[in-house]
Amino acid sequence: MSFPSNHLIILITILTIAMGCARKDKVSESEEQALFERVNYLGAEGRYDDAVSLSDSILDSGLQLSDSVKAYIMIERNVALMNAGKVDAAAAYADTLAAFGRERHIAEAVSNAYQIKGVALRREGRFDEAVETYSQGLKVSEEAGDVEMEQSFYDLLAIVYGQSKRPKEAEKFSVKAIELARQLNDSNAVISSVSTLGSILATDGRNEELISMLRSYAPYAEGAVPLLKIKYLTPLFHALIKTDSLQQAAEAIAEARAITAMLPPEHQASIAVEYADALLAGRTGDFSRQWRLYSHIDSLGVPGSLESETLHDRAICLHSLGRYKEASDMERKAFEALDSIRSSESQRQLSEFYVKYDTLQKELEIQKLHNQRMLWISIAAGLALLTAIFIITAIGARRRIRIRHELERNRDYLRGLEQERARMGRELHDNIAGRLLGMQFQLDSLSHEETVSKLSEIGRDVRRLSHELMPPEFQYASLTQLLTDFMADFNVTHRQCHLILTDEGSFDWNSVDNSVAMELYRMVQEGVNNALRHANPTEIRIILDGSDKYELTIENDLNNVDTPVIGESDLKTLRARAKVINSEISASSNAGFFSLHITQK
Repeated sequence: MSFPSNHLIILITILTIAMGCARKDKVSESEEQALFERVNYLGAEGRYDDAVSLSDSILDSGLQLSDSVKAYIMIERNVALMNAGKVDAAAAYADTLAAFGRERHIAEAVSNAYQIKGVALRREGRFDEAVETYSQGLKVSEEAGDVEMEQSFYDLLAIVYGQSKRPKEAEKFSVKAIELARQLNDSNAVISSVSTLGSILATDGRNEELISMLRSYAPYAEGAVPLLKIKYLTPLFHALIKTDSLQQAAEAIAEARAITAMLPPEHQASIAVEYADALLAGRTGDFSRQWRLYSHIDSLGVPGSLESETLHDRAICLHSLGRYKEASDMERKAFEALDSIRSSESQRQLSEFYVKYDTLQKELEIQKLHNQRMLWISIAAGLALLTAIFIITAIGARRRIRIRHELERNRDYLRGLEQERARMGRELHDNIAGRLLGMQFQLDSLSHEETVSKLSEIGRDVRRLSHELMPPEFQYASLTQLLTDFMADFNVTHRQCHLILTDEGSFDWNSVDNSVAMELYRMVQEGVNNALRHANPTEIRIILDGSDKYELTIENDLNNVDTPVIGESDLKTLRARAKVINSEISASSNAGFFSLHITQK
């Protein structure tokens, strides 16, 4: 599936909206969702400029969108600007997004704005401002009770403190990030935070402690995505080499090479493994191999660290090979690069001091004048304000409560959509893309029959994902028929687990409204995927029941699994969906089976 050009997309969108608005004053939830998904799809496809243009068209159209949907479209626009490399524009728009979120009491919008603003500041080397921005985002996340976003901000604070050479503060925030990631039972978040702590310990020279810490989290690394496993192994390489545990270092590097074999050689993860291998070769005295590795890295045109450091490493290697003239020239270039870096840093800091001083002076003058004006204005408006406060408070209290409840419902619902999209994205990236990339490197060694077989397997997985992404066509088929199709497709693509659908009640499922049936179908998909992800079941049952009101149960065997079958964040998403259709959801575990029960209120 692909979208047409930028202008045609905007034209189709505006025409669709206009037709909808001609019939009613307010955009429906399904139309809001369609608008958001169009913007989101363009960003996911890497068409960032188109995503920004479409966002602007929607936000400037005057449509009566809910505040939650506006916030999510603004978030997508900000992410597209950052991904397009427009750092200054992204940082400026982050302020707009944060102001909107604070005005509408949407904590997720404020948190996302602070994350993007912090990344922009870090790229410019403005670490103190990045710390302040991340700290504000952390406060918003804590007040909103968003543990996932809170964990992310602790990890970001650890990174920025590490970059600014403040290891004690970095370690404190990194430990907290790991603690929250373990509470969330998120292997990827745990490994990401553990790797950050590993880099901090490496910078501080605490190599033995680093090795012990990383090995204690090895079980989490097994469940992490490949690139995060490389991030986990990178500080381990260097610590093992620095402590002369060369055989173990060689084994870790070999493990990492197996992971990066399907990546392009210029990928950052591949470069990191090449540098570690070169360092190991130098430590073992194999300088010829070390120089070949350095030459290969240089041929890719992707530097792995500061220029002065890489030049110095190469100078040592050349000296060890007896190429003294080349080593001397290389070392001189390293000193020149180091002097240039120090000079640029000093000039940058001096300029920042001048700017901050000048800004402070102007702010003091402005504040003085402002205080004088405000004193007279406050006296004149005081009595009127007190009267107005009483009236506004009485009238607005009920309205604010109603709006807050609506925002919470919309936010939980959209968060569920985001999590569903993220799951699809991970499967496309880690499964489909990885396997296709692997085939790219194996084409010369595979036979025609093997190539056809592998492409057929990948094609089946792509069709399965496509089927999950496409909305069910309830205008042509009932919920029971679509679940039957879902069961048949599942049993073809999943050999280790069998899906069974039964109807044990007298409820007329054809009477269910299409919008309700859509949510029930998506909840079944999410329940089945949660069972596959957490329980490794051999059988999953979908049981339709009820008489006057519908009842639906998703049941699976636990297959000797001791850990929780479903996380609190997953259950929260399902509850949000159930609330939208006036239903209740409950979870139970008994006699080796786990069940999700959905009942109509």
